[in-house]
Amino acid sequence: MLVAADTLISAICDKQNNFAQKLLADSAGRIKLWGCNVELTSTYNPASPSDEGIDSDVLDAVPLAQALCEEFANRHHPTRCLLGGRMFDYSKLGSLKDLKQGTDNRAQISLHGRSLEDYEGEPSAFEGQEARVGFLLGLYSSLAVQRNIGRVANGDLGISAAYLTDGKTTAEQVMNAADAIHDKGYVLPIVRYGKNGYFYADDPMATADSDDFSSMANGRVMDKVQRIAYEVFCDFVNDDYEVDSEGQISITELKRLQGGIDDAVNQQMTASGEISGFQSFVDPIQDTLATGQTKVKLMVQPRAYHKQIVIELGFSKTL
Repeated sequence: MLVAADTLISAICDKQNNFAQKLLADSAGRIKLWGCNVELTSTYNPASPSDEGIDSDVLDAVPLAQALCEEFANRHHPTRCLLGGRMFDYSKLGSLKDLKQGTDNRAQISLHGRSLEDYEGEPSAFEGQEARVGFLLGLYSSLAVQRNIGRVANGDLGISAAYLTDGKTTAEQVMNAADAIHDKGYVLPIVRYGKNGYFYADDPMATADSDDFSSMANGRVMDKVQRIAYEVFCDFVNDDYEVDSEGQISITELKRLQGGIDDAVNQQMTASGEISGFQSFVDPIQDTLATGQTKVKLMVQPRAYHKQIVIELGFSKTL
């Protein structure tokens, strides 16, 4: 969805405005992941110059994008947002905003930028300081929901050079600081010693590591389960069924509720390796006659990830 060149990213993500909100609404729930980026022109004037390492407008957009995504998740259309962390300032690395102090687990910021060599003609003041949002969205769309974009077995990114969003700092130059940037919750390109090409370090979201959805992969997995659950149980809405002599849900209805969701999730996700396992539970002791409400518990066992491999290496006299 195109917007005027001077539109702020924070304005695009604000659910009170007809930008991203309209795009998501008009998609009727088909958009699972969306990105936001604006090509900077020489007339761009940041509302408040940031001392936090990237454009302050992007940081302002994070909680707005979170609120918008949460609104659509509550409508059974779960979605997540990718923001371009433009105007990265390597000199302010120490004061770079720590996204891990937030709780915005539906928003992600990428510092993967473009080089000045990507532009034709004379570059403007800000060219090279944008993020490659479309590139990253394309990568996500090519991977199964449980896949981490930093998975080395995916292969390298297929690019000849990797820059951050200042247009001049390369992945090679930032290697000594890559851990610090990653630990603050940003997506960034890196080199891996002994491997050709470039890779993403990880897929962090703008939330604490203790959050179940601190990883885009975990979030996409749960979003898919939510979508499947909605599709299955929507067919049950306002349907009538038999109760037992105590007025509780009958065994037949319990099996119908559990069987439908178990079959759908296991066939679409467990069998394809997107999750490790799945189990549903419907408490038979529910006063649905009085409340009209039936509670179903869904338990998803995710895949595990080799985030770090710690090797203990040494000589041994005996084996």
